Amino acid sequence: MCGPNSDSLITEIVVAAVSNEKFFESMTTEEKVKSVAELYKLLQHAIEEHEHH
Repeated sequence: MCGPNSDSLITEIVVAAVSNEKFFESMTTEEKVKSVAELYKLLQHAIEEHEHH
């Protein structure tokens, strides 16, 4: 995968996760924001690692 495609894939996965209300139902707003940011970072790192192998 290349940069723009990776970003698009990461964005799609984050949107799918955010759309999952069950995942967020017991979290505060601050916890929601932190979890989405962490998810994005982890996905970006995983895709970059995959591209380098």
